[in-house]
Amino acid sequence: MCKNTIYNIMKKLTKTREKELKRLFIPCFSKNLAMVSATLTELSIPTSAYYRWLKEDNDFNEMVESIKIEQICWVESKLFQLIENNNQQAIIFYLKTKGRSAGYQQETTIGIDTSKNITFRFGGEDD
Repeated sequence: MCKNTIYNIMKKLTKTREKELKRLFIPCFSKNLAMVSATLTELSIPTSAYYRWLKEDNDFNEMVESIKIEQICWVESKLFQLIENNNQQAIIFYLKTKGRSAGYQQETTIGIDTSKNITFRFGGEDD
């Protein structure tokens, strides 16, 4: 009887501690710019617990995903600031990633029917 009571008390304490750590995780995760390892280290949370929370707690998962989206928006705003300041690398990066549909890409993909023989002729070669 006593053994069961102690087990139930410990289980309750663990659940209470876990609930508190989840509550602390969200603002800390936001402060750490959605860096999981930094947040887990700061709060001494095992990685396995974090991934279990994501899997088992939909509300927690949604809050984490929301912070990740906020992080992307923040980074995009910094990219646009660089573009506004005529930062050439930022402009090129943006066009390579977002301007593909307008023809800004590094590579060209050519579809080739490999069921037929193909002959390549390079400039300067005579038949």
